[in-house]
Amino acid sequence: MKTEQAAEILKTLRKGHSYLIKEKKPELSFDLLRLLIKNKVEPLCITRLHPKWVKRKYKIKASILWLSKKGYDYCTSPTDPGVLVSILEKFIKNTKNGVVLLEGLECLIINNSFPIILKVVEDINESIMESNCRLLLPIYPETLDEKELALLERNLEPIETENLF
Repeated sequence: MKTEQAAEILKTLRKGHSYLIKEKKPELSFDLLRLLIKNKVEPLCITRLHPKWVKRKYKIKASILWLSKKGYDYCTSPTDPGVLVSILEKFIKNTKNGVVLLEGLECLIINNSFPIILKVVEDINESIMESNCRLLLPIYPETLDEKELALLERNLEPIETENLF
């Protein structure tokens, strides 16, 4: 994803808002995260990608939690959405100017169910709305059916990208 597109989108991101970023690969999402970090926004990144790989490929300097069943201290299990919500709500509550990148929604849905993860997203979105944080939630739309995508779009602000295909 071109950093120019990310720079343009960055101008529209507002505190207290959650964004559904439609993209095949999370390139724009990581570009946005990197630009927000450069602008002194405190980051939390939760991803299906290994933290070392994210730091190397995207040049991200952030707290990164890996959505994995591995028992490492930098992991959070995709099968326990309650723990994930607790981590996110604590970060959101204690951060004056933050951004959460939650990459791996498909993994969460596979390990739980869409209704459970929709409730998780809604809970996180409510916390975001009461804060000075932003939520970046990348999703490849073709992994969801039309109804599921519509439910996510209902409360999140969609961002279309050039890399859907």
